[in-house]
Amino acid sequence: RYQLDPKHLGVTVRIADLGFSLHIARFDRAGAVLLWDRLHVENSSLKATVKAGAIATNIAGIAAALAGGRFLDAAKHPDASFDSTAFRRKDATHGTVDGTFTLMSHSRAATFETTLVGVSGSALAIEAKTTLNPKDYGFPAIFSAPIEITVDTAFERVPGG
Repeated sequence: RYQLDPKHLGVTVRIADLGFSLHIARFDRAGAVLLWDRLHVENSSLKATVKAGAIATNIAGIAAALAGGRFLDAAKHPDASFDSTAFRRKDATHGTVDGTFTLMSHSRAATFETTLVGVSGSALAIEAKTTLNPKDYGFPAIFSAPIEITVDTAFERVPGG
């Protein structure tokens, strides 16, 4: 049993705006529990949440607009979540994690391409990437291109877990 280490967390998204530019945003508050079976990866599971209002960008006002009622509506939908349904190993450091991604009360199947970045004693470092269709989650038409999500994080083994 592993728990997300909040000191080693980066959830970044790349959002195309009317095909004109890309907005890069970062979410800095999340939690996750990983049940990891390194010998039988298919027996592993993951439950994760990200705080929708914990968004930051380099452009003044964009983060507040994205967290607001027109887009993420973080006041009404404070969490985005992912619950795994299948882990598949490709090789010693790569695999996929299928599951259900829920954002603003819309739940859809999602697959994260994962890389085991490193293992150190009781910690695992992971990179995971996916893309979402913004229309599947109720975003307005100005978001027409897929939204790219990258999660860079570490998990710490829970004592006794």
